[in-house]
Amino acid sequence: MIYAYGRKGQMKEASRLFSEMKSSGLVPDIVTYNIFVKSYVANSMFEEAIDLVRYMVTHGCKPNERTYNSILQEYCRHDKIADAKSFLSNLPQLHPGISKQEQQRLLELLARHTSRDRG
Repeated sequence: MIYAYGRKGQMKEASRLFSEMKSSGLVPDIVTYNIFVKSYVANSMFEEAIDLVRYMVTHGCKPNERTYNSILQEYCRHDKIADAKSFLSNLPQLHPGISKQEQQRLLELLARHTSRDRG
């Protein structure tokens, strides 16, 4: 349902459902969080997506490459390369446990996006 609301741009409904889910004792997993992050960025709600990533980290759900790819892809799609670079440079503060290898893969993804868009 969160995915369907997100695709339709109904983020208030998606947020309401997400809140109800948590208040009823259900613990979101990485798939649920990734769907929600993707929905936020697909609707140009980048700050909300990044806030959700912070929430994930503080509540014990480690973001994965798919989480970050969703954000980077949408930054690139909206031609927000400077924002994408800023996001990557702030990753260690956003997600203190991110490995250097994960950061490198994300930098490579950004490089592919920017070179593809230019070529």
